[in-house]
Amino acid sequence: MSKGKTPVKIANTRVDPITASVITGALESIAIEMGHKLMRMSYSSIIRESEDFGAALTDADGRQLCECKMSTPLQSGPIPGYIRGILRTLATRGDKVEPGDVIMHNDPYGGASHGPDFAFCVPVFLGKKLVGFSVTTAHHLDVGALTPGSCGIVDAVDTYAEGLTFKAVKIVARGHSNEAVWQILRSNIRAPDLVVGDMEAQIASAEIGALRLKALIQQYGEETFAGAFEDRMEHSERMMRQAIADLPDGEYSATTYIDGFPDIPDPKYHDLPIKVTLRIKGDEIEVDLTCVFHGYVAIESMNMWPRIPRACGHRFHGMWPPL
Repeated sequence: MSKGKTPVKIANTRVDPITASVITGALESIAIEMGHKLMRMSYSSIIRESEDFGAALTDADGRQLCECKMSTPLQSGPIPGYIRGILRTLATRGDKVEPGDVIMHNDPYGGASHGPDFAFCVPVFLGKKLVGFSVTTAHHLDVGALTPGSCGIVDAVDTYAEGLTFKAVKIVARGHSNEAVWQILRSNIRAPDLVVGDMEAQIASAEIGALRLKALIQQYGEETFAGAFEDRMEHSERMMRQAIADLPDGEYSATTYIDGFPDIPDPKYHDLPIKVTLRIKGDEIEVDLTCVFHGYVAIESMNMWPRIPRACGHRFHGMWPPL
């Protein structure tokens, strides 16, 4: 039985709710404009028609401010992970984000979904202060993988077979294009004009988003803008917790299977189980995937653990769309 509806709590806010809603609406409009511009400028039907792309804005730490509603969820959802992966990679090699940079990233173990999905990130600065990122992602027709296109990478057993990997590479550094990197791309891609054309569209769209985000922050002031964002984040958390609290406490499990490798005789490679257990207590959900492939071979090309939080987020978003 349901625990009953949880009373809505009135929360103190940093910014009046009307102003916060106006800022939220402006952010959503920027993301939608980025998506439309990317679709119109792209060369391939993958972006124009299949809409296999993402467009979003984040704060300086990678927390997502908004996303384009036409985006594929598995493109827009990982964008905070892309940013965290980029910042981590830059810090590891002693580099930093600077004005005029455009950063290319497709590391599957650093936020990306898989090799063919490239992100292009444009940082947004107010003076010398980094305040956010404008990001586009897209699936590309060919990135120098084992086979033409991207269908053949399902047989890959590691990321090397998926094609070229770029880890937080500045394709534009402080406003200067890195032509050597562009040459590497063109020399290793089977359809260079089409793929590079899509990448240039991604950059242009992200640059548009960066200009719009900077103008919005300047219009309302950094303090008001940041306060409105924090208020919306806390409001979303309260709504999510209230929705969870309305569910009956308990433990719920389900199991499904993926095909694995039916061409390999050893049965341990066949019908690999995926089991999930949800434990609901109060306003919290614990997602337990410890039984995934338990006792079975681990498939190297499935970079599952970076994906799990996003998969859970997408599923919860589908269950409670208004959140």
